[in-house]
Amino acid sequence: MTVVSDGNQAVPEGELSDEVVAVIMAAVAAYGYSPAAIRSIRPQKRGYKRHRENWAMAARLGGMSR
Repeated sequence: MTVVSDGNQAVPEGELSDEVVAVIMAAVAAYGYSPAAIRSIRPQKRGYKRHRENWAMAARLGGMSR
């Protein structure tokens, strides 16, 4: 008899579950890259400056000026 976990185990903040890592690696492999090409997988931290730069780029692409 095989026992399968329910997959609802708590994952500490800032870490990814094994299932999420497996899905990311499968997606990378589907695009033709080797899973060994992945250096690290971590959540993206967004700061205020990066957020402001994104809005500025959207404004430039939209033809807006100050």
